[in-house]
Amino acid sequence: MPELLTNVASPLWAYLVLLGLLAVDAFVPVVPTQVLMITGGALTVYGGLSLPVTIGVGALGVFAGDLACSLRGRRAPDRR
Repeated sequence: MPELLTNVASPLWAYLVLLGLLAVDAFVPVVPTQVLMITGGALTVYGGLSLPVTIGVGALGVFAGDLACSLRGRRAPDRR
C-alpha cells in the first residue's frame, strides 16, 4: 500500500490528475476549479511540484475543457 501511495503522490501523477480534473470540470463541475488550483498550489509547497508547471498545467486543462465544450456545441443540432 505505501508503494501505491508513493506512486500516486509523484509529481507526474499529480500533474496528470490536475489536468484531467480541470478538463472534466468544464463538462461536469464536480469540484470547483479554484479548489483544484489551490490544492495544486499547496502541493508546490508540500509535494515538490513546480509552481510554473502547475500554472501551465492548470491553464492547459481549463483551455482543453472549454475547447472540447465549444467543439461539442458547434456540432450539436440546431434547436430553435
